Amino acid sequence: MEGYTRDASIFKELLQNADDAGATEVRFVKDFRNHSTEKLLNENWKEMFGPALCIYNDASFTPRDMKGIQDLGEGSKEGDALKTGK
Repeated sequence: MEGYTRDASIFKELLQNADDAGATEVRFVKDFRNHSTEKLLNENWKEMFGPALCIYNDASFTPRDMKGIQDLGEGSKEGDALKTGK
């Protein structure tokens, strides 16, 4: 998440990735719950147990799509006319 600014660019990127994967539906689900952090294996996980925004779609990403998501802002779609958001 550190590679994204605090604007809507992350949502745009996720929508483009869903489109590239052939998704016909994208869902955004807000979860405002706070879960117990008493039995964590690692204290670094604590922030993962608070409110969350879950975003999913009805398609599967290819290994190349996953690599592009992990390498923020590196332009992995450049040169591929079939990809959204080149």
